[in-house]
Amino acid sequence: VSELIVDECPARRLAELWEWQAALEDDVARGSVDDYFWHHTGFRLVEARLTGNDELQRIISALAMRAMQVTHLSFSLPGRLERSVADHRRLLVAYEERDKVTAVAINRLMIMTGYRALAESGRLGEAARAH
Repeated sequence: VSELIVDECPARRLAELWEWQAALEDDVARGSVDDYFWHHTGFRLVEARLTGNDELQRIISALAMRAMQVTHLSFSLPGRLERSVADHRRLLVAYEERDKVTAVAINRLMIMTGYRALAESGRLGEAARAH
């Protein structure tokens, strides 16, 4: 997704992601895990759409459905909203700068940071049972 956005997405279309980022930042300010979760889902779906790749969009939508409970649980852990929103902001800057390597690395980092947070909290098994 990151590679396609950097390579194919016109810079003006990134404004859509910045709108979602503003919602994420508001959710963090209010401490709303549920709102953050839904806005994060929207952010990720818009990212997929901005690739212009219909097959990739279908795959991401299917994976998102399977990962929803795990993602929500991760966001409920202490400090995760603040870390996630900061990572999203860094990702958007990488997109704007057309920095493919950094964008890919940040996306991987976000996934692994959530996973590690669940593992360290001892709730990874709970997340696995959610599927």
